[in-house]
Amino acid sequence: MTQCFRFYGKGADGNVSYEFFACGTTPEYRARNSTTVYLYLDGVNVAGTNYFYLTTTAQVTAVANDNPNAGYTKYGNCTACNAVPYDCINNSCVKSNVYGTPGEYDSLAECQAGCGMVSGQTCPDPFKCLDPNNYCPPDMVCIERVEFNEIKSLIG
Repeated sequence: MTQCFRFYGKGADGNVSYEFFACGTTPEYRARNSTTVYLYLDGVNVAGTNYFYLTTTAQVTAVANDNPNAGYTKYGNCTACNAVPYDCINNSCVKSNVYGTPGEYDSLAECQAGCGMVSGQTCPDPFKCLDPNNYCPPDMVCIERVEFNEIKSLIG
């Protein structure tokens, strides 16, 4: 699950303290040279190559929000951390805060793909739609082929 991270330290001149906020799961610093480091989150340089801290002052902590701290120049934000994740429940995507579920998918699109919901598209394997051409009409969802075959056998 993503969370808000605060990267902080002094800039290369050693005179100004900076903080950079970003959402992710795995924060780290990577060497720029022998005295400075870049900011990385989930393997991606989150602040660009013109933004770096002195190695001796660079720190990172998980924080509840991206409120600026006194004495620091703030960059970045944690807006993405506030997005409510989704879960697939009974072949429907539901925001995790509705039933207090864990939130396995960060976006509705991810949930729909993982849940087999491809309304208005052809259903991917192992899902099946009721349409003979395996087309899922708008506002309908794909179901697993095994479940489809079970329903079909019950119908007759």
